[in-house]
Amino acid sequence: MKPNILLICTDQHRHDYLGCRGADWLSTPNLDALASIGTRFTNAFTNSPVCSPARCALATGMQPHRIGCLDNGSFLPHSARTFYQQLRDHQYWTGYVGKLDLAKPAHPEKITWASGRCPRDVAVGFCAPFDTDVGMLPVDGESSPYGRYLAKRGLLDAFNDDRKRRISRPGIVAVSNFSHGKVDLRREEMPPGWFEAACADSPLPSEHHPDPFIADRALDWLGSVDRSGPWFLQVNFFGPHDPFDPPAEYGQKYRSAAVPDAIPANFDGKPEWVGKRFIMDDPEQVRFSRRQYSGVVEQLDTQVGRLLALLEETGQRDNTIIVMTSDHGEMLGDFGLYMKHVPYEASIRIPMLFAGPGIPRGAVVDDLVELIDLNPTLCELAGAPPLPETDARSLLPLFSGKGGEHRDSILSAENHFRCLRTRKWKLVVSHNDREELYDLENDPRELHNLAETEECRDTLRHLRGELGKRWMEGMWRR
Repeated sequence: MKPNILLICTDQHRHDYLGCRGADWLSTPNLDALASIGTRFTNAFTNSPVCSPARCALATGMQPHRIGCLDNGSFLPHSARTFYQQLRDHQYWTGYVGKLDLAKPAHPEKITWASGRCPRDVAVGFCAPFDTDVGMLPVDGESSPYGRYLAKRGLLDAFNDDRKRRISRPGIVAVSNFSHGKVDLRREEMPPGWFEAACADSPLPSEHHPDPFIADRALDWLGSVDRSGPWFLQVNFFGPHDPFDPPAEYGQKYRSAAVPDAIPANFDGKPEWVGKRFIMDDPEQVRFSRRQYSGVVEQLDTQVGRLLALLEETGQRDNTIIVMTSDHGEMLGDFGLYMKHVPYEASIRIPMLFAGPGIPRGAVVDDLVELIDLNPTLCELAGAPPLPETDARSLLPLFSGKGGEHRDSILSAENHFRCLRTRKWKLVVSHNDREELYDLENDPRELHNLAETEECRDTLRHLRGELGKRWMEGMWRR
């Protein structure tokens, strides 16, 4: 019997903000339980630290630049086949809940479909899509599924007024726009209290917050899916994406949490464009944002627990493979930076967990893996052949311990930079700006750029060549 597959994809989730990853100040019992009965990957990386390119890459198994998706103005090409189509064509009921982001510029058009369904999502392989249109912006009370939900409960004005207050301020919510690699920074004077307001608790009751709403829709899907055949469901939670607005009951739990300090905001050796993204390095305010982020992560973990409980209650848990990951990370004050769009560890490194039938229990895998590697892995777990054209590599050999080294490097890129990371080294090539080279074994915080040192000249030359090879994979070199 083919297994069901539940893919849980969080948004902007740092790799180190899980209890099972050593975050002892943070309560994530449900995700920790998955790690204890399954396999945890410690060196998983996104192929692009921004939503749409990362998700397009996951869907196709191809590097973002190969399909022309290197910024948030990306559309998945209709010519690119997805693993959603592959699973559907091999007798899986396929569905998703949340934001899919395979056509980012069309999102305002999509949310006019009050049903949450859009023909484009059916075309990419989903039998039953449901876009919940939850994000950083206010929502419409008639055409938006979440807006209609809030309106019926008398909460729409409270949510929209709160969102408008947050996005009208300079700072983490709307400080920059990387469309086509250009930096557009707001440099207004920061008013007193702006940062706390941008990260304040949500005015909504916990049960009506965006992620519980997404979990509700996922539970509806799981409760009504035709169980005469296997199913695949991708649940795309909004959290812990900014604006870091946990419901008050979760925010209060972390008011004094001993969150780790951020990496100091030192831009010596960094490209000029990185320094221009500086937002905040006041230690207490950074700690406040990290505590709020932690509250959102715990609430998200609670929603995961609800999904797992339903699988248990309906007798589906034993035949369901559960995968948890994220599209990219979050700087969360490291170097005084927030959001993503940079090649540093907090931005490109992501959590990744597997649990279910055939998955080793309590295993930890340290191999370098890329987000796109989930693509052929899920096809194989479903008994479907991998996509014929892919840059991804199945993770199944790592579960058996017989695959050797999975990758000797990972590749991550946006329009404005390319990054090659090995176990020891990280090379970052920024367009029209200085190169960066970090010895991650001796400088894991990426403080000392060695690109211009004489002793690393040969290493730099070698890594440039390796970056060029990775960049051309799948094109004329193959």
